[in-house]
Amino acid sequence: MAIAGIAAESLQWQALVTIGKPDAAMIGPALIQGFLQYLFQGVYPIYLAIKFYDRCQGDPMTLRVYVFMLVLFSIVQTVIESYKVWLVTINLTHRARYLALLSKDEQPLWNAVLCTLCESYLIRRCYKVTHRNIWVLLILSALSATSFVAVLILVSVISLACINKGRTDVRVCRDRGSCSDGPAYAQLLHASTYAYPLWVYSQLATAVSLTAILSVCLWRTRTGLPHLDRTVARIIFLTWETAALPSICMLVSGIIFSIRDAQGPGKTVLERSHLDLFFAILAGKLYALGILRTLNSRTKFRERLNSSSLGRRSLSGWQRADDTANSAESRDMNAGREEMSTLRDSVAESRKDFGSTSSAVQMAECGAGLPTSTATNPVVTFQPPEEGGRQWAVGSGSGIEVHMIMQYWPIKY
Repeated sequence: MAIAGIAAESLQWQALVTIGKPDAAMIGPALIQGFLQYLFQGVYPIYLAIKFYDRCQGDPMTLRVYVFMLVLFSIVQTVIESYKVWLVTINLTHRARYLALLSKDEQPLWNAVLCTLCESYLIRRCYKVTHRNIWVLLILSALSATSFVAVLILVSVISLACINKGRTDVRVCRDRGSCSDGPAYAQLLHASTYAYPLWVYSQLATAVSLTAILSVCLWRTRTGLPHLDRTVARIIFLTWETAALPSICMLVSGIIFSIRDAQGPGKTVLERSHLDLFFAILAGKLYALGILRTLNSRTKFRERLNSSSLGRRSLSGWQRADDTANSAESRDMNAGREEMSTLRDSVAESRKDFGSTSSAVQMAECGAGLPTSTATNPVVTFQPPEEGGRQWAVGSGSGIEVHMIMQYWPIKY
């Protein structure tokens, strides 16, 4: 009985192969999505992954495995998108329309896997820079887990909706003896009233929270030295750059979904094209690009932070202390020399008159109790230029400690 049922179901599906065409509104976005996936996959992730493995000497094995999994899931997402593009642009059959709809539940799933991998790496960084604050770890992990669970619910509901719709259309075609050529469209994202908005906005909140925490912690490590502060500012900018594009994509997706939800059900081109899902699926690949670019930037930051010139500062822009202070010090020295010369003369005269011992002369000549002669090596004092009232430190040439920065941007990952 089970085998007979499967055979009958297969024959019913085969009846739809030569009848009908995919929805025309799906072709354009699917083709553009395919081009973007090829661009993001072929040009950047592969190149960045090769660049990472060329520089990964000394990195732990867990980081290398992490990058491999990131690239692997990114390739899987590109393959699924390629299959969808083939269905809606080449295999123009009625059955291809349902297979394309079924592929929609796989796209959010692999996108969620990519986003969760990237978020787990950033959550670990936030946990370390906040001195292992357990509340930061729990809150960020809860947001990321909420997003992933929402995607699982959405994928399950979409799969059931597509299967039920396919069976319904098979029964209609069988009863009528023919199938209409018009598009059979289902509001897949509205199959669950809360899954898609929960996915979009929880992932958006996670990205913004990760970026804000990392930026604040890095900003607190400023040293007051321009060259070090520029390095910190560059790291902060790279952190924002990693999460900016995925956040924008999720925000646009949420706005489009909210507009469609407010307008109510319908069959407009905007609804059939699934632009909200189009932007949401891009987030995973953009996240992966940002993480790989961040990992490859460590070499440059390591060289800048460990360079010997970071702890030194040129005195060319500094100013001498005011001339009045130096001239007053010179007058004191001249007065001291004159006093010592007068004392020597008086001691010599007393030696003649009273037969003073040579020890008294030696004591006088040694200048006991008088200021030492520093005329040949005057003390020159410097004061830094006024830059917003900040007092700059002068390195001794051995390098300024950069432990505060290195603990927020560690070399070992």
